[in-house]
Amino acid sequence: MKKMILAAVLVSLAAFLTGCYEGYHGSDGAILKQYLEPAALKTLVDTPRPDIWIVDVRPAGSYKKGHIPTSKNFPSGDIMNRLGELPKTQYLILA
Repeated sequence: MKKMILAAVLVSLAAFLTGCYEGYHGSDGAILKQYLEPAALKTLVDTPRPDIWIVDVRPAGSYKKGHIPTSKNFPSGDIMNRLGELPKTQYLILA
C-alpha cells in the first residue's frame, strides 16, 4: 500500500513538473521570448511597453515588501476571481 501511495505521489510530482515550463508562450506570444533573460527583462522594466504587462503573482504582503517597479499584483490565490481585470489585448509576463 505504501509503495502505491509513493508511486502515485511521484507520478503526480512528475506531471506537475513537466507542466511548469519556464518561458512558455503561445504561438501568438513569440514577442515575449526575447524577455526570458534577466537583462532583457530589466530593459523592459526600464522602458515599459504598453502592450506588455508584468504580473506579480505573489501574495499582496510580499508584493508590498518589494516588487518589479512596473508590475501589477494579481496574487495566485485571487487570480481566478480577477480574470476580468486582465487585458486581452496585452501580453502578460507572470513573475
